[in-house]
Amino acid sequence: MALQALKAFNNVYEILSEIQNLMKSKKGEWKLLGSKKKEVVERKFRQALEGTKNVIESCIWYGKGFAIVSNCGVKVDETFHEIMGLTLMKFNDINMRLDSEKLDEKLVEQLQSQLKTLSEYAQRFWNINGTQSHPEREAEAMKIIEDFRGRLWDFIRNMERYLKEDINNKVFK
Repeated sequence: MALQALKAFNNVYEILSEIQNLMKSKKGEWKLLGSKKKEVVERKFRQALEGTKNVIESCIWYGKGFAIVSNCGVKVDETFHEIMGLTLMKFNDINMRLDSEKLDEKLVEQLQSQLKTLSEYAQRFWNINGTQSHPEREAEAMKIIEDFRGRLWDFIRNMERYLKEDINNKVFK
């Protein structure tokens, strides 16, 4: 399952590399069926976001979620499921509120960095599961989850400038 997650991350990473090439290209050859370059970039960027969310959900959450309670304890299991649910919710929010006018190379680099972090944490979750003799398995798992939570909040804060303003939040302030 961990290998499957890493392969899926690599596929998404390839999409992001293609986006970088599109953004750097000043030629018309990147146009697809008469669409504008920014429309192609936006579509591919949304593919990358959706792909990332799918990897988190299917490979990390479901793959790890079935084993973590028996290997690391109920407290870890609850915290893990909470952080995975929050991650998917935030990726959905970003996808819905993404402002295509604001897409730039810095955003692509940031998402690549986030993918690297997610794949590293996926590997760390599997390593805890596989290390039956780890003396502090529960404490180590909680530390990984809390580190991941910090990275997730950093990512969300950095994404804010690329999102459309949330009308609901504006109305209720």
